[in-house]
Amino acid sequence: MPVRGQIEGPGAFAAADLVRRATGDPVAVRVEASRVLTRSRDPLIRSFAAQALGLSRRDLGDARGALRALRQAVRFAEHTGDRRRTSDCRASLAATLVVAGRVREGLDALAQAESTSTGLDAARIEFRRGAVLVRLARMDEGLGALTHALRAFRRDGDRLWEAHALTNRGEAYAAQGRLDQATHDLDAAATLYDDLGQALAAAMTTHDKAVVASIAGRFPEALRLLDEARQAYAALHAVPLDLVADECAVLLRAGLPEEAVAAATAALASTDRTASPLEAVKVIVRGVEAATAVGDYPLAVRWSRQAARLVDPASDTSLLLALRGEEARRQLRGATPTMLEHLTATATEMTSRRMPDAVTAHLAAGRCAIDLRRPDAARRHLREAERLGRRGAAPMRLSAAVAAATRADLDVDPASVRRAARRGFTVLDTHLATLGASELRARSGRLVEELAQLAVRATVDDPRSLLLVSERARAVALRIVPDSVGTRSPGAADRAALRAAATALAAARAEGAPTTELLHGVRALEQRVARSARQSSGSGTTHSLEDLQRLQEALGARRLLSLVGIDGHLHLLVLGQRGVRRFHGGRLAEAAALTEQVRFLLRAGARSGAATAALLQPALDEALHELESAVLAPALRALGDGPVVVVPPARLRGLPWAALPSLRARSTAVSPSATAWLHAARRRPPTTRRTVLVGGPHLASGGGEVPALAARNPDATVLRDGAATATDVLAALDGAWLGHVAAHGTFRDDNPMFSTLELDDGPLTAFDLERLHRSPYRFLLTSCETAAEGFAGHDDVLGFTTAVMAAGTAGVLAAVEPVDDAATVGLSLVVHEQLAAGADLAGALLAARTAATGVPLATSTAWSFLAVGAA
Repeated sequence: MPVRGQIEGPGAFAAADLVRRATGDPVAVRVEASRVLTRSRDPLIRSFAAQALGLSRRDLGDARGALRALRQAVRFAEHTGDRRRTSDCRASLAATLVVAGRVREGLDALAQAESTSTGLDAARIEFRRGAVLVRLARMDEGLGALTHALRAFRRDGDRLWEAHALTNRGEAYAAQGRLDQATHDLDAAATLYDDLGQALAAAMTTHDKAVVASIAGRFPEALRLLDEARQAYAALHAVPLDLVADECAVLLRAGLPEEAVAAATAALASTDRTASPLEAVKVIVRGVEAATAVGDYPLAVRWSRQAARLVDPASDTSLLLALRGEEARRQLRGATPTMLEHLTATATEMTSRRMPDAVTAHLAAGRCAIDLRRPDAARRHLREAERLGRRGAAPMRLSAAVAAATRADLDVDPASVRRAARRGFTVLDTHLATLGASELRARSGRLVEELAQLAVRATVDDPRSLLLVSERARAVALRIVPDSVGTRSPGAADRAALRAAATALAAARAEGAPTTELLHGVRALEQRVARSARQSSGSGTTHSLEDLQRLQEALGARRLLSLVGIDGHLHLLVLGQRGVRRFHGGRLAEAAALTEQVRFLLRAGARSGAATAALLQPALDEALHELESAVLAPALRALGDGPVVVVPPARLRGLPWAALPSLRARSTAVSPSATAWLHAARRRPPTTRRTVLVGGPHLASGGGEVPALAARNPDATVLRDGAATATDVLAALDGAWLGHVAAHGTFRDDNPMFSTLELDDGPLTAFDLERLHRSPYRFLLTSCETAAEGFAGHDDVLGFTTAVMAAGTAGVLAAVEPVDDAATVGLSLVVHEQLAAGADLAGALLAARTAATGVPLATSTAWSFLAVGAA
């Protein structure tokens, strides 16, 4: 674009200003430029207006419309006879050709325009070439061009183009993992854009800063910045596919691949033909990675083929697609020598370009070589992955640890596998401490799933080491105890709005009224609540089980039974005062199937009443005997006859452990991990024994246990009959010695954090409970399915018990299935009586089971409850 001194007349000045403003306010510029083109016949003015129209359409995602307008701009500029004006318009057209997928044509046109330009005009064209090369992920070439152009802009005092150059150079630095340099450039660009009023460019810079935060492993910050960028783009009607691609990348790194698949699918389905193929390819590449992560290999292969037709073979994006596509094909069809050749070439090229994904590429090539029984090739790739990832951000260091452990496993070197695993678990601990949301911490278990599997295989013959190693990757959501819980998750207004919307939806369904619009509203609010929670940063203390002595001291007369799944088989570890013993259990899949059978019988009895429960009792008892035989039989003698703490794998967390024949008559607690149990055992109860009793609406018993319990404890805080609102309930529960909520519960398998307890003003979710500064020391949830939890990672689950234990609860009483309201009243009275006498929850629940003997419905109700934790 010519400098200001070469433009004559106020109309030309205003038209030139449209070009300057196009990246800052594309919606307004599009309207103004169209108006100027209609009214003016001056070719100079029309060249500026058409150029501004083309740039605004390009940034709004209309690549075809942008090309039409920019070709007009070139024609108008040629009519002026101004070679510099013509060269500038041609450079804008050339850059847009690349965006539209016509890469070679665009690069040739840029080179031609640059060769005929001088001074600042040449610098601007060089900037465009550098920006295009960065967009194509040809980072080294792009960096050179951008740095050279940046010097020229600074010499001339052109702050807008300086900001553009800084932004694009920041993107290039980020792609190479040079995060400090990227942050420096992007912060400087953001300041310039704010000063110049460039709203769209400022949104793009926020977007770029989110990418840098993601690469660095700062996921809450990345999610917050992406949300800010999306809102800024939406205000300008310019949400780009680039944003979706980067959102998918963050979701993947945060352990949310299902959501990444959904985001990519929705974006590609709604993309029209005006969108840039380059932007679509970036979404598809992330979609391939996400589909592979969730095991949908046919979808990943289909997407990789689709993207192969669009991608520039010379770009970094092409390398990423090759890596993700080959990994999906290996999982779907197995490794081939040709595949190893492709992966080797991809890994080598990524290394030469200093791409962060080179670590993953060498790891993938190493796995492929192992499948093909080429150990030497595998070792070369695994060593290179370890070398490249050793000094990177947390995701890269975890990949390096996996590479080291895989190589040690290949060399049959268990000690080296354990050392590599320890390094990886230490990286995980550091990563967990940055996360404020228990959901993200739980899902982080996926990041070490492969490492954990290698580690437990390497320690299978050493019971003590197996127990310690299995603990490092188990219940990772509870490994970090936050310094402050209640400040971690803002968004109270959205959670209140969600309660109101969910209540309105339930009322509409009850009345048979239309619900489509209400359902969309609820889903939108759920997304906002989840995003808000995930954006909270964390800090806290890491709890790891480094030795067994302190655990043994805390257990006392109890025995710990830890069940570890290895290659589909259960290994039973029994810890007592004399050490650890290991026993071979049954198949994990068989135990899971029998668990579902038992839970079905419990559910059927609770829903059908006393008569049906009595009829089902023999079948239920037989199923429980069969389940015990399949799971525990080899270790029963080692358990003795005293109290037991059971640490099950995630797939068996819903098993009603205390109902198993050998455990019914003893105090039986369940814990997500031995580490979590030990920390809960060390928690000190509040100095005052404040009790909170909450009765929700619509209970068949009328909430009968709450008034009965209140009569026995006149000092208790009682919230019922319209007073049990979310705000008052949360305020009362905060820091209580005992919280008891009797309300209808609903488990949400699609997102367990949206499982609910029904209160007077609507549903209370696990996200709400996560807001407590300090959850009650003991928490009784005498509601349906409050112990039900959803699988979240390698050995992690999500649900009410996870949320409240993460918030500070030492012991939870909760049901794995729906329970009979009236039968629960009697159980609650016994439990409260025992707790007041000094029993812990496991002992109180044992007393309730004993009291229910001989009454089938009361017995099956008591069997449905778990005492989770140590209080």
